[in-house]
Amino acid sequence: MSDILKPQASPIREIGAPPATLIHIGHRYVDEFKLEVTHYGENSVSHLIVPDVKELPPLAEGNRCWINLVGLHDEEQVEELCRRFGIHPLVIEDILNTGSMPKSDDLGTYIFTSIKLPAIEGNEVNERHVSVVMTGDTVITFSEEESPLFEPLHRRLQVGGSRIRLRGTDYFNWAVLDIIADTLLTVIDEVEDELEKIEDQITTGEELPNIVEVHGTRRQVARLYRIARPFRDIVQQFINSESLLMTENSGAYYRDLADHSLQAVELTEFLRDHSASLRELYYTTTSHRMNEVMKILAAISAIFLPLTFLAGLYGMNFDHMPELHWKWGYPLLLAIFVALGATLAGFFRKKNWL
Repeated sequence: MSDILKPQASPIREIGAPPATLIHIGHRYVDEFKLEVTHYGENSVSHLIVPDVKELPPLAEGNRCWINLVGLHDEEQVEELCRRFGIHPLVIEDILNTGSMPKSDDLGTYIFTSIKLPAIEGNEVNERHVSVVMTGDTVITFSEEESPLFEPLHRRLQVGGSRIRLRGTDYFNWAVLDIIADTLLTVIDEVEDELEKIEDQITTGEELPNIVEVHGTRRQVARLYRIARPFRDIVQQFINSESLLMTENSGAYYRDLADHSLQAVELTEFLRDHSASLRELYYTTTSHRMNEVMKILAAISAIFLPLTFLAGLYGMNFDHMPELHWKWGYPLLLAIFVALGATLAGFFRKKNWL
């Protein structure tokens, strides 16, 4: 695995540190800071990589701008970018703290949104911290790592006359949230498929899955629920927002997004129940298989119990046991063993005990 993909631990905020202490809290997923700037309008679109926030080009009149910052570990660049747009230091602190709770705040000249993005890594559901700042003519996204998440936005911006180029920043903000909602629903579907595979393996497979794998589903679903529920509340805030940055034309899109967020919450609640029933099914199946084994062992013991009694009886070797010196004693005893065993085995099978 390359160094870029290896998460590196970042410092932890000290207890009692003053508010607005600008320090990156979380893992470092990239080596280099990256700043992408996209200017777009009805008739044009331009995309460039800026090496430093101080070199941000001015926005042409009539155009809008999307700034995507990757690499929260570079606190100086994040702080400089935020201060250029008048973003409050407490908001900058939430951007840098990847463990902060998802939320959306209307701060007058801009709306700040903090979201968790689900990601499947191996068999685990993890999350990434994504922040969005929407102003009058600019949308700024802050990401922990470079990912294909925003590639659909780049493709849509290249299409002349597309809605994303004709409408305002509130529509672009919706487009970002919509991509996150689609990603969330996709991850939920993948987790649901995994639960169904485990369920099929429990009910029809000869070998039960690992108990750690079964219990791990609860942790994955719980993490999805912690992502989906705040996301639903955030979208509802946009629907009820009275901010001047929000236009009536975007209302229908946010209401549609609310339907998707509600669907995500309902699906995760279903997965919580499914995960719990899956664990109960696992223990029930394990207990049932153990009972089947014990039933077979008990039946075998019951068959051999009278045979053991007879063998012990004739193994005492007393002188005055008439069958001991009888010519046909041994063959007769073997015949009794076979007949008695077969009779008991047939009886147990008829009762479905064997």
